[in-house]
Amino acid sequence: MAGPRVHNDRNWLATTPFVAVLATLQLSVVWAASPNYAASYYTGTQTESPKIVVFPTGAAPITIELPLQFRAVRFAPDGRAFYGITLETKKPIPPQTIPGLEPPRLNRIDLNPVRISSMLSLSRFDSVYSFAVSPQEDKLIFSGGMRSGPINGYSLFELSLATGDVRMLAEGPGFAEVSLSPDGGKVLVRHQGRLELIDIVRRTTNMLGGNFWLGAWSPDGKWIAALGNGPHGRSSTFLIDANDISRQRDMGGKGDTEVVWSPDSRYLLYSEPQRRCPESRGVTLVEMDIESGKRSDVASSVCKVSGYRKIGWITIDALGLKDPWKANEHSPRGR
Repeated sequence: MAGPRVHNDRNWLATTPFVAVLATLQLSVVWAASPNYAASYYTGTQTESPKIVVFPTGAAPITIELPLQFRAVRFAPDGRAFYGITLETKKPIPPQTIPGLEPPRLNRIDLNPVRISSMLSLSRFDSVYSFAVSPQEDKLIFSGGMRSGPINGYSLFELSLATGDVRMLAEGPGFAEVSLSPDGGKVLVRHQGRLELIDIVRRTTNMLGGNFWLGAWSPDGKWIAALGNGPHGRSSTFLIDANDISRQRDMGGKGDTEVVWSPDSRYLLYSEPQRRCPESRGVTLVEMDIESGKRSDVASSVCKVSGYRKIGWITIDALGLKDPWKANEHSPRGR
């Protein structure tokens, strides 16, 4: 079987209708990245209180303190909220006993004002490693462990948020990061260190080929951004046509470890350690324009990102801001 076709030029993207539309838009709009959404990250550890930090274009960072710490986090593809998994201590705690944990609970977090809405308790499970919520908020796909299962024996599950019904999609161990297609029909999942594409409807599984180990669907469903080993042995980003996974383009990279699509499917977001930064804050957020392949630092994030973080995008209107350049004046709980 012929291997994937890896493209290293700009012409392949330029021939798609998607990019043709972008070229038209660029005649009237200058994108630095869009002021309608902003690069962000969540952090929360034993020594650092939980919060979302947002970096609007051309404005100072906004910090939004959160009342709960989350074990796993996923930003909504449209940038209007994010989701978090909590594991809370059982109460009351009997004397002279070790505190137990409640089952994992899925929450939706809105930011204007800060509002945490409990969506579902995963009562049959004791852990969730990675998860994705469908755009319609009717389905949860996650890798996790059941209370009766082996420790760290993560399998892949589908859960209806309407009924609570659970279906095992693939038995573990070894399932990790997941990404769900916008139509909810396919899942990208890291399994035993390799990236697999699972068709939920047809119940088929395919390897993406190459040395891919992490993937993310674009919100418009047209692209997959996959991380794999580049020609120099460092992790790079590959742009894959979701309708023909043999069509792949090497976008380069400097040891990419995570990747998140912007709500309009035009940019990819990364976090990169940088030597110019002090050790305690040695990370910067970086955006890549998928049309040009150019990467640029998110200026207000340089050396300001926590070592423990989950990156994503937040829309300006989700913060209740009409003018991103006056973000700090109108921040719901900003600094």
